[in-house]
Amino acid sequence: MQKGIIVPETLESLLVLRALGEKAAAKAARGYLSGSELEDVTQAMLALSDRFNGIDAQPLEGYMNGRWQRAAYFLYFLPANFAKAHSVLAELAPTFEAKPSLSVLDVGSGPGSLSLGLLDFVARKTAVRSLEITALDSSRDALKDWRFLVDGYRDALAAEGLDVRLTARTATVDLASGVAADGPWDIVLFGDSLNELFRGARDPIADRARLVASYAARLSENGAVAAIEPALKDITRALQAVRDALVAKHSLFIYAPCLRQEGCPMLAERHDRDWCHTATLWTRPKIARRIDQITGRNKFTVKFSYVVARRTAGYPVPTLTGATALGGAVSYRDAVSYRAAVSYRAVGDLLSEKGKVHALLCGAPGLETFTLLGRDVCPATESFQGLHRGDILAVSGCEEKKDGARIMPESRVEIVRPFTRE
Repeated sequence: MQKGIIVPETLESLLVLRALGEKAAAKAARGYLSGSELEDVTQAMLALSDRFNGIDAQPLEGYMNGRWQRAAYFLYFLPANFAKAHSVLAELAPTFEAKPSLSVLDVGSGPGSLSLGLLDFVARKTAVRSLEITALDSSRDALKDWRFLVDGYRDALAAEGLDVRLTARTATVDLASGVAADGPWDIVLFGDSLNELFRGARDPIADRARLVASYAARLSENGAVAAIEPALKDITRALQAVRDALVAKHSLFIYAPCLRQEGCPMLAERHDRDWCHTATLWTRPKIARRIDQITGRNKFTVKFSYVVARRTAGYPVPTLTGATALGGAVSYRDAVSYRAAVSYRAVGDLLSEKGKVHALLCGAPGLETFTLLGRDVCPATESFQGLHRGDILAVSGCEEKKDGARIMPESRVEIVRPFTRE
């Protein structure tokens, strides 16, 4: 059964062709490649996974120089990044989905993970039919791959009747230096690239925030810059710090995942205990599923962290905050006392214990653990039991307890936006 975001077979075929050649692509199209045929790819995937997760301390530079490492990235990691792009764009879509044309800058594009996700999302989910994408990368080889895959997938979509007029450009640049003042851009994307910049700098957070802000200055009126990063703790907490700097020092507004503009409470209050990442369901493409079978892995979800910033205020859903209900700034205790409806994002998984479920939520009042006892489940609260990390929900009528907020029988819980569960 297909669940979540689907990587189309036409895209997987294109990836096999680029990674392994025509013979392998023809065989994959007839069925699937055997374990022995994928042995070198699988071993390279495991090695790359160790490098990406910090288990192998080798530097990330040049990780796609080898034939099998490159093939492993194309067939296993790129599809997962495609799904990440879909998830973030689904939240951002209300700001652009009705536009006839869209201009996009992909910073640190690599071979095109995010650009391909964007092209697919635009073609299948929006009314946009004219798309301009400019890819920036320090690797000429990566940009050659980008051109092959993006042009090829545009043609594959057109064959399905999903014709998008695409203008594709590439430029080899020093990513840390930014680009000349062109644009305006409707969307600027950073895909697994921001964390790789300024690593040896005195203040990498400030430098990354300044770079993001320089691109944000070239956004269109309703444009957005989105940074998507691995869900590793150190990388994610660094992105949370960049998020705070974008608001405090560069006067940008956070669109997602946050439902507040004040400093990140998880970063300030939870120290090294937590980091704000999310996960999206996807249907693994055949070869990724086959590699999982060989290695015993089960990559049913794709985990990542992200921040979307804009020059104008707004959120993925109309926010129902205590501040709105009470007409001004409000503390969590005030919101509880007045039974105000407050919007929250689930920033942790729903956890079950004997007789109760609980989850960590973050919203305008701050970060709080919400608990629902089994005896208090009723039609007005039962949707809390189906909560997933990343969902946005409206909560009212809770009571403050020593261990956090308690959802009571008279409370109301409504999931107002699930996080990309198609």
